[in-house]
Amino acid sequence: MTSACNSFAPWEYFKATLLEFLFRHLITHSRQFQNLLCLLYT
Repeated sequence: MTSACNSFAPWEYFKATLLEFLFRHLITHSRQFQNLLCLLYT
């Protein structure tokens, strides 16, 4: 039981971390892109 949990949990943690990282990455770059557009059009 313990070995099954240990082999299962890291993958779930990895997926959750990867999704969070990608989400923050997209938000950060979208903000930078908006700032760049503001600089170009002002």
